[in-house]
Amino acid sequence: QVKAALDIVSERLSAFTDVGNSCSHVEHILKDLANFEEKSCETVAKARMLASEGDAFIQSNHYAVDSIIPKCSELHHLCDAFTTETERRRNLLNKSLELHGLLEKSMKWCDEGIYLLASQPVDKCQSQDGAESALQEIEKFLDTGAGNKIKELNKIYREYAHILNEDLKEHVQKVFQKQESMEEMFQKRQVSLKKLAAKQTRPVQPVAPRPEAFVKSPCSSPGLQREYVSNSESSALRRANYRRGKVIFFLCAFHACTASAGHNMMEYSRTSRRMRQHVINELIETERAYVEELLCVLEGYAAEMDNPLMAHLISPELQNKKDILFGNMEEIYHFHNRIFLRELENYIEYPELVGRCFLDQMEDFQIYEKYCQNKPRSESLWRQFSDSVFFQECQRKLDHKLSLDSYLLKPVQRITKYQLLLKEMLKYSKNCEGAEDLQEALTSILGILKAVNDSMHQIAITGYDGNLNELGKLLMQGSFNVWTDHKKGHSKVKDLARFKPMQRHLFLHEKAVLFCKKREENGEGYEKAPSYSYKHSLNMAAVGITENVKGDAKKFEIWYNAREEVYIIQAPTPEVKATWVNEIRKVLTSQLQACR
Repeated sequence: QVKAALDIVSERLSAFTDVGNSCSHVEHILKDLANFEEKSCETVAKARMLASEGDAFIQSNHYAVDSIIPKCSELHHLCDAFTTETERRRNLLNKSLELHGLLEKSMKWCDEGIYLLASQPVDKCQSQDGAESALQEIEKFLDTGAGNKIKELNKIYREYAHILNEDLKEHVQKVFQKQESMEEMFQKRQVSLKKLAAKQTRPVQPVAPRPEAFVKSPCSSPGLQREYVSNSESSALRRANYRRGKVIFFLCAFHACTASAGHNMMEYSRTSRRMRQHVINELIETERAYVEELLCVLEGYAAEMDNPLMAHLISPELQNKKDILFGNMEEIYHFHNRIFLRELENYIEYPELVGRCFLDQMEDFQIYEKYCQNKPRSESLWRQFSDSVFFQECQRKLDHKLSLDSYLLKPVQRITKYQLLLKEMLKYSKNCEGAEDLQEALTSILGILKAVNDSMHQIAITGYDGNLNELGKLLMQGSFNVWTDHKKGHSKVKDLARFKPMQRHLFLHEKAVLFCKKREENGEGYEKAPSYSYKHSLNMAAVGITENVKGDAKKFEIWYNAREEVYIIQAPTPEVKATWVNEIRKVLTSQLQACR
């Protein structure tokens, strides 16, 4: 009985594997462990007491000593193992608490740093004194980093290796990246401020005319008035004084214009600040609404497909099709709810820096590619069962005016909306600290949209026997006019221009370029999307390129096996041609470098 009780508490102890995801979480686990240890004390104490009684029997040469010794040894071992393991778990949690303390301290320091950058008034920093004051603020803050920031990532990995699971390791990396990004922003601000602080302004010294030939300044009089000297004064002197008067006039006009320009700049700065705040408010408010809509769909539709009380409303053909209908919407929801929305809210006070938020999470946005690739299957399934009583009942319960398909389109609309909001933010942040990050974030989001669009075309390829994933990343896709030129022994087909070109849709991968024939489909929505019949492909390892074809700025050549086959490609525009030629050049260059 005692051994069985020990086995139970030992098994419960083995459940304490979580090292926590924050200081408060670890403290909660430590408290649970302490409570568990206290409750287990009685069981361990009984086991130790029974083992002591057995030891006494052994010392008194009890007749059953041979059977008592192994039982006592086992009890001692179990008690010691429980105590040792409890202590080990406590030490791990204390170490985890220590690490989370460091991480939270670093994150707090980063947040304070970003707030400092955002709170430094731009107009005051334009003066030499203002720039020097802002520099001192930054240097003073950076001095506090010694006790707050993570100094060496590898040192953290070594010191806390025994508690670093995948999630915690990823958290450490993100905190360190945030710290590096913040320090980079500080370095850029310091460089800008040092330039401003180093500027030595040279005031313009107006040369006043002689008193006897004074010309009143327009700054002190509404009209330009001159006091003429006596008639005996020479005309040359009058002309000289007139020129001096013009100098003073232009100097005063210059100062007046400068003051006006300064006022206009301040007004523009205030307007830009208001517009940036408007954009960040829209970004965060629409993000919250988006997260709520996703949750509503997941709870009101997806979860109901597993509800036994609703099973009688689901047709057999629709059962077990939840993954097709909703794709990876749940994954998208968790990313936005747990990570991205929370990060966005940190930038409410400094909207011009929100580009960094996008860049830090850019890798996670690639989950949209999976969702969009599944969208044609999802829409096809919806069209089959849109009149289902099950969907009608779910819509009634949710009191939705729009049907499910409108909500299934939300992720596609949202990923497209980000680039519009980033463009708007960039428009009003041209001279701000985070302008470069905003531009990079916009470029990255556009890259994701391109990848999503390309992948949507790729999944429509039919007739290809191999695995498209083995061809490497899809780099480009588009429709072209194509002429072919094949060698036949020592002769070859010439005068290609007289032949009608073939319409081909090309897919450029890292390892091959595919030639397909585009076929338009009848139907609605995604069912109307074209498909691409595979015709042939060229291995990029044997491909060459000629950038210019005489007589047409839109044409270029792709040749294969030392010009055994030549394909003359005509792009829709010279710009499309240039983009494709550059991308093909990059592939060929990377292959050449890989061979070295």
